[in-house]
Amino acid sequence: RCAKDHEWQARFSCIKIRKRWCLHCAGNAPHTIEEARQIAHSKN
Repeated sequence: RCAKDHEWQARFSCIKIRKRWCLHCAGNAPHTIEEARQIAHSKN
C-alpha cells in the first residue's frame, strides 16, 4: 500500500529498475470496466 492507501501488485523489476511504485499515484492505473464503458460511450 502507498501513503494514499492504494493497494497494488508489482514485480521486483518494476520497482528496482523502472522506479515505479503506486500506479494510481503515478497516473498509470488501469481503467475499470465501467470507466472503459464511459470512455467508449463518450466517443459515440
